Amino acid sequence: MNDVPSSVMPDHLQQATEAARQLVAASAAIIAMYANGRRPVLIIDAPPPFVTGSIKRRTPNALGGVTEVYAASFHGCQLEWMRDIPGTAQVQAVGHA
Repeated sequence: MNDVPSSVMPDHLQQATEAARQLVAASAAIIAMYANGRRPVLIIDAPPPFVTGSIKRRTPNALGGVTEVYAASFHGCQLEWMRDIPGTAQVQAVGHA
């Protein structure tokens, strides 16, 4: 279950609601929302221009590239989004007989 005390939950909901309202007004889509025990976390499709984040995690993806997860603090919430970086294509020479 969630470790957030019930006395803190209304504040978290209010913070998440205000952050979501501003993100939607800036044309960001909210994919998911949860509480991590300290503050609300909003997963978004892409950050609006006024949000700057830093890399939280990099993992190899199935296409030979890298998936980066970014995070930023925003109105008492944590925003997270992903960005896929394609791998470099390997060109192979094919010999003909």
